[in-house]
Amino acid sequence: MSDSRWADARRLEAWAGETRVNLIRAAALIGFYSYHLLNVYIIDPSFNDAYNLKVTTIVLAWTLAVGAIYVCLSRRWVPPALKYVVTFWDLALITALLLADRKAGPHSPLIFLYFLVAAASPLRLSLRLVYASTLGAMTAALLMMGCFVFILIGQSD
Repeated sequence: MSDSRWADARRLEAWAGETRVNLIRAAALIGFYSYHLLNVYIIDPSFNDAYNLKVTTIVLAWTLAVGAIYVCLSRRWVPPALKYVVTFWDLALITALLLADRKAGPHSPLIFLYFLVAAASPLRLSLRLVYASTLGAMTAALLMMGCFVFILIGQSD
């Protein structure tokens, strides 16, 4: 197989991988927010309205990102930096979601979402993205824990 054919095949598979990750992201977002609304309005109506507003804002930002990525992918406009921007956007929103709950923070089971971001990166066929998402997940987790300990808990004393 010639180099140009290999590059074309790799670009096509990277596009398909990004499409799959965006579909998984959209399904996970629907599932998470459905469970959140079920929890807020039916299971435990004593939830804090401020927390619900923060989660709704984060989910709205994530939904807009999913829509923007869908538009880019449907027009087959995939700049080389798209996979990095999307990965770090996911990490930033996971961090915001974990910091939205002042009580749970790093104790929340949502901290495992960092591993999902790192696990989804091989679908885009980029070893650099695997390295970047792994280091980004570790850095985001450390920043989230530092913010939780030094800012959120520090303010409550």
